[in-house]
Amino acid sequence: MKKFFTLIIILAMFVILIPWLHPVQAEQTGKEQPINSVVFKIGVPYYVVNGQTPGVKMDVSPFIQNDRTFVPVRFLGNALGVSNDNITWDDGSQTATIKGTW
Repeated sequence: MKKFFTLIIILAMFVILIPWLHPVQAEQTGKEQPINSVVFKIGVPYYVVNGQTPGVKMDVSPFIQNDRTFVPVRFLGNALGVSNDNITWDDGSQTATIKGTW
């Protein structure tokens, strides 16, 4: 029994002391807070990040067509922390591109 408790204490110390097991804190990323959730609702013209209300207003709502869910790419990118400078639309090829460092 004593060996079992010793093993548990050693494992606990191991987990506490290894920095790569801990999530990145907001202060380390330069962002206000880490993004834990982004919620888009069908037919609702705003999205919510980390449960913060009121949500962010969009000019179009997500929708479902032919069993596919469509979400505005620019707003999805913004919700994930990508600036508008790194989100482009090519009208000729009908292609949205999100550039980021992840």
